[in-house]
Amino acid sequence: MKRFIAFCIIALIGFTAKARADTLNLRIVDQSGIPIAGVTITYSFTGTPPAPSGSGIRRTDLNGEASIQHPGLGGSSCFLFSHITYNIDYPGVTFSKSTGIVFCGPLTSAETVTALDFPSMANVSSASYGQEIAGEMIVAMFGVNLADNSAKRASAGLAITLAGRQVLVRDISGAEKPAELIYVSPTQINYILPGGLVNGATQVRLLTVEDTPVSIASGIIEQAGVAPGLYSANANGQGVAAAVIQRVHSDGTQKFEPIAKYDQDSQRFIALPVDLGPETDQVFLILFGTGWRFRSSLGAVMCTIGGMDSEVTYAGAQGEIAGLDQANVRLSRTLAGRGGVDIVLLVDGKQANILNFIVK
Repeated sequence: MKRFIAFCIIALIGFTAKARADTLNLRIVDQSGIPIAGVTITYSFTGTPPAPSGSGIRRTDLNGEASIQHPGLGGSSCFLFSHITYNIDYPGVTFSKSTGIVFCGPLTSAETVTALDFPSMANVSSASYGQEIAGEMIVAMFGVNLADNSAKRASAGLAITLAGRQVLVRDISGAEKPAELIYVSPTQINYILPGGLVNGATQVRLLTVEDTPVSIASGIIEQAGVAPGLYSANANGQGVAAAVIQRVHSDGTQKFEPIAKYDQDSQRFIALPVDLGPETDQVFLILFGTGWRFRSSLGAVMCTIGGMDSEVTYAGAQGEIAGLDQANVRLSRTLAGRGGVDIVLLVDGKQANILNFIVK
C-alpha cells in the first residue's frame, strides 16, 4: 500500500512538473516581428468539477497580445487536470503554430506565434520613390486591399483616420505615433511620417478604425534625418521638375512662371523653355519636394544646374502644405542657351533624384 501511495504521489508530482500555466499570454507577430492586432483566438478549457469547463474568444490588441485565463481554482485546479486548448485564425494567413494545448500550472505561460505570410506593404518617398524616409516627410504606401474605398483629406487640416483606416508608426525605442493621412485607396495610401521619432528601423502598421482595430498590412522602413526627394511634373520621380520660376525685376516687382506644360498628344507634362530675360532680372528656380526640412544647415544644401554650382537661398518647409518642402535656387546667367539641364540637389551629403528643365 505504501508503495502504491508513493507511486501516486510521484505520478502527481510528475504531472504537475509538466503542467505549464493557469494563464496563457499569446503574442502574434508578422515575419518582421511587428505585432498584429485583431487576430482571433478561440479557446476552450476543461476541468474536473469543481473546476469548470468553458470556451471563449479573444482578439489580439495593438501590441499583438491576447491573454486567456482559466477561471478555476488557481494552482489547485492543476490537481483537477484542467487545460486550455486554443486556435489562432486570421483569414488567408498561415501561422507558425495555429493550435495548441496548455496544461494548467501555477505560473503564467507566454508564447509568441509568427504569421508566415502576413500582408506587407511598400513605403517610399512620394517624390523620388526612394526607400529611405525622414520625419514629417510625405510617404506613399503601396499594396493590395489596403482599403475598401478611396478618400481624400478635407482641404483644411489633416486627419489620423480616413476611409476607415489608420497608420501607426513605431520606432526602435518602442515609441508609437499615428500618421496624418492625406489620401487612402485600395492600392495606395499617402501619409506624413510623424516627427520626433528615433532614426533607424521603424515599424509601419495599417489598421482598421474600430474599438478593437485589426491589422491590414505592415512593413519596415529605414528612417533617417533627411531623405531628399524632388517632385516631378509627371509624378514619377523623373524628367521635368515640378517647379516654378520666380522672376524678380530691378524695381522689386516679381512674378512666377511655369517650367512645364501639359501636352495633350503625349498626355504628359513637357518642359517649357525658361528665358532668363534681361541681366537686371534675378531668376530663381523654386523646387518642391519632401524629406529635407530637418537639414543640419542651409550651408549643407548644395545644388548644381547643368553641372554648375548654384546658390541655394532657402531650403526648408514650404509652410502652407503639410509635409511639403521647398528649395530656392538662384539661376546663373551663364546658363542662357544651354537647353536641357539636370538639377542635382544634395542635402547633408544625400542626393535627391535628378530632374531637369530647359533654359532658352
